[in-house]
Parts: sequence; structure tokens; C-alpha cells
Amino acid sequence: MTSESHPTPTAPAAASKSATLPSSKSLAVQQIPKLAWWSLPKLIGGYARHGDDLPYRLFDRLGDVFEIELPIGFDLIDGVRKIVLFRDPDLVRPLFTALTTEINPTRANHILELLYGDRSLFLIDGDDHKRIRKLVLPRLRGNELNRWTEGLQHSITHEVATWPDAKFVPVQERILDVTLESILQITLGVSEAEMPRWKPAMHALLRTAASNQYILRYATRRIGGLKTWKAMHAMIAECDGLVYEEIARRAQDPPRVATARSTAAITMSVRM
Repeated sequence: MTSESHPTPTAPAAASKSATLPSSKSLAVQQIPKLAWWSLPKLIGGYARHGDDLPYRLFDRLGDVFEIELPIGFDLIDGVRKIVLFRDPDLVRPLFTALTTEINPTRANHILELLYGDRSLFLIDGDDHKRIRKLVLPRLRGNELNRWTEGLQHSITHEVATWPDAKFVPVQERILDVTLESILQITLGVSEAEMPRWKPAMHALLRTAASNQYILRYATRRIGGLKTWKAMHAMIAECDGLVYEEIARRAQDPPRVATARSTAAITMSVRM
């Protein structure tokens, strides 16, 4: 049995000039193609025709690395109007291993502030980051994770058993479903019986947040691209409602609150 899936385009990252890339693939010695700021209307039109396939079409036409210059006022990261898109894993890897003195891991994440809220671990650093991380970490330590081994094995076995006897299986989509279920169980303590309420709402929100429409909406945020996005705000409200409802339910169940160490994690997960 084999699988097939699209390579995932890499989101722009905020890195300093000192961040080191592989010498054989160094962007410094490459003359990469550039799309000037006046190409933006054409890109928006291309997205209207091709949807999330647009980046793959651009990669096929321009190569594995290309630059887009954004018009003034349409920057994705405040003050940054030039972004580089790439799909070569050798170029992605150093961004995840660079020191925090070389790359700011939170700056680019502010693109997802609408999704995460401004108090997310992905968006804050320094003492605030350490304080909240300390509250969440106990749930993610080895002994605590071992409690979930049997449940995770059951989820994976059940999922694989539903795969049809076909030549191709969309493995990425299926594994993402198992991953989401694991995250909900481990970090929020959502029971298997409650999964049918949580997973559809979370999947819908995550799919939309990972779409290229989100990038276009964020780029036009100063002219209402995000504020007028009713569908996205409705998805966020639905997921928020599930979290707040779980917090309220546990507050009325002292025995469970005393034993469920994920309560702090839930509180920190709420968009504030």
C-alpha cells in the first residue's frame, strides 16, 4: 500500500541574515525568480481560479525558490514586504534548528494570531513564555504520556482498519485526524465519547487556517480582510465555545478537576 500527498509549501519565516543555510543550497548564491508587487492582482486572480493549487503551479513555473514583493500596506510581517517561498526540505530544516539569537520564532507566527489568540505559546517569548510553558509541560512529560499509550495505539489501529483495499490512500489526511485526536486527548483531556463534537469543528478551523485564503486575508487585514471574514470568525466561536464549555463542566466536577492535570492546559488554550 502506498500513499500520495502534495508537498506542503513553507510559510514565510522571520530570520536574521546570520541564519545559516546549507552551502550547496545557499540562497545567497542563487539568483532566484522574483514577482514584483504589481503582480499581486494577478496572484489574487490566480488564487480565484486555482485555489490552494496556486503555490504548486508557481513552484512548477518558477522553481523551488522564488520571492514575492508585497505592496506597501500589504506586508505579512510588520515591516517585511519581501517574502521567499520554498519547498526544498534542505532549506526548511535550518529554520527549525537555528538558535533564538539567529531567528525570531514568534515573529512570523503573529500571522496566526486570529487563530491562536495573543497569549499563545506560539506568539509570546521571554518570561511570559516560560511561565505558561511551565503550566503546560507536566502534561507532556514521559510518565504522563505513557498513560495515553494504549489509547493512541487503539486510535491508530482503528484508523488503519478503516483503510480500503486500494492502491492509494490519502495517508496525510488520515494521520492528521489521528494526530488531532491525540492532541485533544493529551492536552485537553477530551474523552473518546466527546470526540465527535470536537473533531469536526477543529478540523474545519485548521483546514481554513492552513489555506492560502488565510494568507491573502491576512495580507489585506488593513482594509478589512480579516474583520469581514464571517466564516472564519464563526469557526473560531464554535471552537471557543467547546473549550469554555469544558472548563465550566470541570469547574462543577471537583473530583475530576483534582485529578485532571489538563485543566491548566485547557485554560491556557483559550483565546484571550
